[in-house]
Amino acid sequence: MSELLFSVGDVFKIWLERFNLFFPCQILEKNEDKGLLVLVFNNFQSEIPKIENIKNWQPLYNDHHYWKKEFFCGWISDFEQLNPVFLGNVPTTSIPAEKEIDKWTVHNTQQIESQYLWQQLDTEIQKNFKAQKYSKIWIKEPPTNNFFKDLAEKHRYSYEIESDFFSSELIDYLEITPMIICLNLPQKQNLKVVDISKTHLRDLHLNISNVEKLILNPLLVDLVLTGDFSTLKTIECPFGGKLLDLQLNLENSQFHFSGLEQVKKVRIFSNQKNAVDGQNIIECLPQVEDMLINGQNATLHNVLSFKELKNIKSLWITNAYGFNDFPQPVDFPLLEKLWVWSIPKTVGDKIKKEFSKLPDFEAKQLRSESWLKANLGNPFSAWDGRDGTSATIAKKAMAAYTNFYKKLDKKDLKPEEKEALLIDFIQIFNQIDKKHSIDTLEREEIWEAFTQLAQLTPLNDKEIETIFENHRDF
Repeated sequence: MSELLFSVGDVFKIWLERFNLFFPCQILEKNEDKGLLVLVFNNFQSEIPKIENIKNWQPLYNDHHYWKKEFFCGWISDFEQLNPVFLGNVPTTSIPAEKEIDKWTVHNTQQIESQYLWQQLDTEIQKNFKAQKYSKIWIKEPPTNNFFKDLAEKHRYSYEIESDFFSSELIDYLEITPMIICLNLPQKQNLKVVDISKTHLRDLHLNISNVEKLILNPLLVDLVLTGDFSTLKTIECPFGGKLLDLQLNLENSQFHFSGLEQVKKVRIFSNQKNAVDGQNIIECLPQVEDMLINGQNATLHNVLSFKELKNIKSLWITNAYGFNDFPQPVDFPLLEKLWVWSIPKTVGDKIKKEFSKLPDFEAKQLRSESWLKANLGNPFSAWDGRDGTSATIAKKAMAAYTNFYKKLDKKDLKPEEKEALLIDFIQIFNQIDKKHSIDTLEREEIWEAFTQLAQLTPLNDKEIETIFENHRDF
C-alpha cells in the first residue's frame, strides 16, 4: 500500500499479536519528506474498534515505569508494514505540539505493549513505583530460606534482578511478582532445563552454558544468550520467536538449536578464537529480516549460504574475516540496508561494486592483506578508521599492545618487572587521554587489552584489577 493511498483523517486498526488485541490510530498529517503523522489511541479491544466511538477515544501516552507522559504520535514512512486495516475517515482530533511529536510512534509496538501491561497494574502500585528511586536487586550469595519473603517486602517496586544463582525459589518469586520484568543470570548454572514460561519477564540475559532446553514466556521481548552453546538443543518460544529480539554472544562455540525459526531480528557477537558459521544461521533462524554479525575478529564461514535468507532487509557485518565471496544482489530481493565494516578488502571491494546502489549502503575500514597480518588479534584494531579516533592515536594504541606483548612474553623477566611493564602500558593511555578524551567504549577496550597482557604475568584477577584502577587517569 502506497502512502499516496492514505488520507488525512483515515482511521485504522492495528493488531497487537502478542495479546490478540486491536488498537486504533489516525493519520493527522501527510508530508512528502516525513511521511505520515500517526496518532495512537488508548483503546485496546479484542473486537474491532467501532469508528463511531472515536469521540470517546483518548490518545495513548507513554508513561510506564520511569517514562514521563508523552504522546504515542510520530512520523512514519512505512506505515503499510504494520498491516493497517481501514476503519473509515473522520475529521482529525487536535494535533499535538511539535515538541510532543517524533519520539513515540506506532512502530514502537514493544513500548505500546509495555504501556498496555503497565495499565493493567493497580493505580496505587503505579503511583508508588514512580515515587521510589530506581533500585536493582543483586543476589550474590546463596539465598536463605526467608530471602524472597523479605525481598517482596523491602523491594516491592524494583523491576530488575541480577543473580548469580538460579533456583526454583527464584522462579516462584518471579511468577507471583509482575513488577519484575528484567532478569540477568550471568553465571554458568548446572541446569539442563531453564523454564521461565509462567513469569512476567520482558528481558532475559542468560548464560546458556550447560543448558539443553530453554522454555520462554509469552511476554518476553529481549533475549540475550551468552556462553557455550554446544549443549543447547531446544528453545520453546511462543510465536516461534517472531516477537523476539535475539542476541547471541558466542564463546568459542557454534549453535544448533531449534525453536526460533520465526525470529525476525538477531544480533550475533563472537570472538577471535571462534568462527561464525552462516549455515547455522540458515538452519536456526531462516526467517530473519534484520541481522548484525560482529565477529570481533572471528572468522565467518559459509557466507554464500546467506542467499537462502530471502526475507533479509537489513544486514550489517563487522569485524569478521576469513571469507572471500558474497552472494549476488539478486539473492536478496528485499534487501534495503547493507553495511560492511572491517572485513577483507578483496571481498569488500566486490560488495561495493555490486551493492552500492542500495538505499542504505556503507563499506568502511576494508582491510588489506598487510593490515590483516599486522593487526588481526590486536584489541585496538577497531580503533583504526573509527569516527572520532585519529589515525595517530589508533596506531599508537595498536603499537603499544604489540610492543608490550613482546616484552611481557619474555621468559627471563621477574614478576616485579612484568608488573612495572603493565603500569607503563597504562601510562601510555593516560597520555593519550590528555589529548583525546577516552570514552566508555574505549576504556572497556583498553581494559580488555590490559587483561590479555596480564595473562602473561603471575598476577591474580584481583591484583590485575587493582593495578589498572590505581594507575589509570581515564
